[in-house]
Amino acid sequence: MKKKLTEINIESILEENKKFKEENKSDAGDDLAGKLKTKITDLPLRIRTMNLLKALDCDTLGDIVTKDQSFFMQFRSFGAGEIYEIMTVLELYDLDFGMDVK
Repeated sequence: MKKKLTEINIESILEENKKFKEENKSDAGDDLAGKLKTKITDLPLRIRTMNLLKALDCDTLGDIVTKDQSFFMQFRSFGAGEIYEIMTVLELYDLDFGMDVK
């Protein structure tokens, strides 16, 4: 059975994220402050997603988690694929949208 292009992309993203997490277990540390300072350029994100985040001045994980999912959904450029990709990366760091990090 043929897979759709989007299914293949999502599977490859999940596989890449899994490898990334295994390789970088201690890099970000277990502390929340260290995770929040992680730059998006250090994350396993597609270029499109990274560019969309940069356009919204989201340069770190901390910038992303302080916003809720609906913030990103209001922009036409953000589709379900980009949201899913960001959610997957946040999950790698045990983070979520809409966190109060103060």
